[in-house]
Amino acid sequence: MSDGTAVCPAGVDSLPKASFSGKVTFIAPAAKVSGSVRSYLVRVRIDDQAGLLAGMRVRATIERGAAC
Repeated sequence: MSDGTAVCPAGVDSLPKASFSGKVTFIAPAAKVSGSVRSYLVRVRIDDQAGLLAGMRVRATIERGAAC
């Protein structure tokens, strides 16, 4: 994965019927490790932000090589 990777769809818990797409703009250089799980902070620029408010968290799964 690299900057510019497409992300779709992404969901927001408070907007269960909405989905959002966007592109990766930042990937942390180091992982956060918890047991055998590695997590990376990733920032995504959402294409259409209608319905989103500042500070809302979006949950997304980014699959390498997946097309939207």
